[in-house]
Amino acid sequence: MSKTTTVQERKKKEKVRKLKEKGYIPIREVSKLAGVQKSLIHFYVNQKLLPRPVKVSKQMAYYPPDTVERIKFIKKLQKRYLPIKEIKRILKNSKSIEDVKNTLIKIDSRILEEYNSKQGKQKEEPILPIETVRELEKIGIIDKRNSLFREEILEIISRLRDIGLNEKNGFSVKFLKNYIDVCKKLVELEFQEFNSKMIGKVDAEKLVEIAKVSIDEVSELIKILHKKFLLEKLKEIQ
Repeated sequence: MSKTTTVQERKKKEKVRKLKEKGYIPIREVSKLAGVQKSLIHFYVNQKLLPRPVKVSKQMAYYPPDTVERIKFIKKLQKRYLPIKEIKRILKNSKSIEDVKNTLIKIDSRILEEYNSKQGKQKEEPILPIETVRELEKIGIIDKRNSLFREEILEIISRLRDIGLNEKNGFSVKFLKNYIDVCKKLVELEFQEFNSKMIGKVDAEKLVEIAKVSIDEVSELIKILHKKFLLEKLKEIQ
């Protein structure tokens, strides 16, 4: 080993030591602690969602101590269907990630509390064939682990079956999967639109107020639009 190489190795070790003292960690640890692939970390860096790491060699780089929490936060924002450009805006304009996280937690918990309280006491479930209930659970329209709106949904299914929308007349609950797919896509679009326009721009209290009213009003609007388009189709085919 040449003298030059030895000096370079010493400098590298010293640089690594100082970085470690400041809490910097290599990509393999970032990947493990954040629960993501290395390729995703590189993608976030290229998209400027994460700061570039400090290079100590061609094959080795160390990331700032807040990188893991930053990745977890980005993943949470992506679950809200936010595009990259909006996540960049939030990260750039926020005083701290912790502030935004606390705001989101506050909004989510307040809204869930509101609707959980409206549920009240559990009612007795309508009597349906066990195969029907299992099929409804299988397609995801109800969840045995989550009672949210379970009784209301089963009540509606029961009434539909009573008027003739049942297996005897060739109807299957599997058709309801279409409603689930449409509603989930609609929720995805709503999340993206609402969060991209509101997060980091409106204070938590106002956000909660807007969200609660919007959920009720938009749900009512969807119900009316469904009837409107059905009636318009009937007029069209007369």
